[in-house]
This record gives sequence, C-alpha cells and structure tokens, in this order.
Amino acid sequence: TSPCTAKKAVVSTQSTGITNRRVNGIEYVIIPRFENTIAYIVEELDERDREEFYRLKKVQDKKKIIREKQKKFMEEYNKRQEVSDDAPKNLLDTEHDPDIMF
Repeated sequence: TSPCTAKKAVVSTQSTGITNRRVNGIEYVIIPRFENTIAYIVEELDERDREEFYRLKKVQDKKKIIREKQKKFMEEYNKRQEVSDDAPKNLLDTEHDPDIMF
C-alpha cells in the first residue's frame, strides 16, 4: 500500500468515527430532547383546553342562574301587575259606593 492510501484510510476512519458520534448524538440526545419538548407542549395545550372548558362551563352556569333569576323576577312582577290591574286605580273609581248618611 502506498502512503497516500494509508493516509486516506486513516482520514476515512476518522470521518466514520465523527459521523458515528454525530449520528449517536442525534439519535440519543437531540431526538429524545425534541420528543420530551413535544410531549410537554402537548400536555400544556391539553391542560389549557381543560381549563378553558371548565371556565366556559362556569360562565354558562352563571348565565343560566342569572336567566332563571330574571325569569322568576319577571313572573313575580307580572303577577303583581295582574293583581294591581284588578284593583281600582283610584279609591273613587269603585262601582259600588255605599251611600253615607250624615
């Protein structure tokens, strides 16, 4: 073998070692970090979705309670109006006014 071929073999071996270290670094360090980061992001987004769902449910419940209170108030108000419609507006407006003798 010539010195040039031996030198090429050494360089080739070194290149292969560097490439293997890079591949191992990517496979065992970089990719697991990315997978962990992705898993963390997914968990956070899921948690935010759950919080938002809970918040929306609370708002809907509060709106429902407010609507029920308003409905109840209006029913009571209308009942009072019906009662007051039957009562005379003025005491002098009664149809049966008994005669008073002095």
